[in-house]
Parts: sequence; C-alpha cells; structure tokens
Amino acid sequence: MAYTADDALSQDATFTGRIRMSMCKAALSISNEARTIHNNVDSKRNTLAKAVLNDPTSYVNRFTHAAIEASALTSASTDAQLDTAISTAWNGIAGVTTDDLA
Repeated sequence: MAYTADDALSQDATFTGRIRMSMCKAALSISNEARTIHNNVDSKRNTLAKAVLNDPTSYVNRFTHAAIEASALTSASTDAQLDTAISTAWNGIAGVTTDDLA
C-alpha cells in the first residue's frame, strides 16, 4: 500500500480503535504467559504488556504504525489479521533484541 494510504489509515478512528482492542487482547495474553529461559525477553514483553494495560491510549499510535507496515493492513483487514500484526510488532516495540534471545 502507498504511504499516503497507510497514513490515512493510521488516522482512521475506527481502525485505531480496533488496534487498541487488539493491543489490549495481546497485553492480557502476554501478561499471563509462562516464563521461559529467555528472562530478558519475558521481562521486556511483560513490561510493555503492563504499560499497555495501564494506558492503552499512549501506545495506539506506535502499534498502529508498526502493525500497518508489518502486515500491509487495510480498513478491511479482519480482527485476526490485526491480532497477527500486533503480535508481529510486539517484541520490536518492547525492545527485544537478538541478544535477548541468546
């Protein structure tokens, strides 16, 4: 999708509302994840989950832009596609690096 279309989508109130709900769904799921051997990953993911749950509005723009670019979303994208895009963007926004996965 062209950047102008992506930008217009990122400003669509209905679309950003759907992103907010997807973010909250992901945050709840992540906050209930079992710990793994990657403590830094768990910590960063859980810290972001807590922050999103406490103030989702402050994260909507970040997730909206990242999700649109990660998955070429449109206003017609399904909720499942939004969930996948949010999941794809989560670690990057949380600051997880390849060093954390070692």
